[in-house]
Amino acid sequence: MWKEKKNAIIEYINDNQPTIDWSYQYVLSAPDIQKVIEGNIDDVEDFIFNINMFHIDELVDALFKDIIMYFNLPESIEDDEEFRALFDDQYCVNINIDELIKNTGNQTVFYDTGITTHGYGEHDSVYKSDLRRIKKKLGITTNEYDKDILQMIYQSSYGGKLVIYFYPRLIDLMNKDNHASIRFTKMCIASINVDNGSGDDTFVIGDVTLPFDRKRLFLDKAIHYNYTFQVCGMVSSWCDSTEWEYSDVVKRKGRKSYIQERMEYDEKCDRVYASGGCTAGDMNMLRHRDVYYINDYPCGNKCPHCGTFWID
Repeated sequence: MWKEKKNAIIEYINDNQPTIDWSYQYVLSAPDIQKVIEGNIDDVEDFIFNINMFHIDELVDALFKDIIMYFNLPESIEDDEEFRALFDDQYCVNINIDELIKNTGNQTVFYDTGITTHGYGEHDSVYKSDLRRIKKKLGITTNEYDKDILQMIYQSSYGGKLVIYFYPRLIDLMNKDNHASIRFTKMCIASINVDNGSGDDTFVIGDVTLPFDRKRLFLDKAIHYNYTFQVCGMVSSWCDSTEWEYSDVVKRKGRKSYIQERMEYDEKCDRVYASGGCTAGDMNMLRHRDVYYINDYPCGNKCPHCGTFWID
């Protein structure tokens, strides 16, 4: 009976595929946003699919019952293996990731330029060398911002990486790999240290075109010691004055970003901690167990399992 309606049933399934409808309050988590920025959308979709399996099963069952009702099929069709195989072969659940990304909205993102600034205790000539390298990298041709850039360097007491902060819509960072580069003109720049959680920022006007390298793009919230929230406690839109656009100018990609290496290290330490262990030298105390305080010289906290020591 149903075979006579096979083509119509297939068309009905294609027109009514199960789709997750996200209300406005559903947004992506920071780790998932970072994966979207890196271009790993498939991983995000797989994760969302797995954690919403119960709801997805409900949507699929609802479609199956709708077909029975719409085509006036007998209830016994549920036990028809051939019909079930046809249905399973035709339906495809739409995670509706674009809607979820739109809900997530604008995010505080930075681009790692690859420039390193020096920390406290260096000779003035070192800081002036940093200034020259920063101006050259960012296409700054006047001395208008020298004082502000030097102040940023001085106040980054641990030194750090020169990054450009901007405030894009997450949807605007998706599927843009056909562009060769990204251009910044008006810029909120900062020297940040993701190991110790320090840094400083300033605003400059220049003109720099950098390779559109997703491995140099980072969601600030995805960084453990992030500058915007953990260090400064600023609002997420503080860098919305940065002006940027995609460009087709081909730029050679540089070496791997240290910040990317740091994030990979943190992910490795997270896995070790989740398995019950800890990593010697990992300075995130939250990834150690049974830490105790030594009230003797040198004072500090110590992990009894791996020996990591945090001096006061």
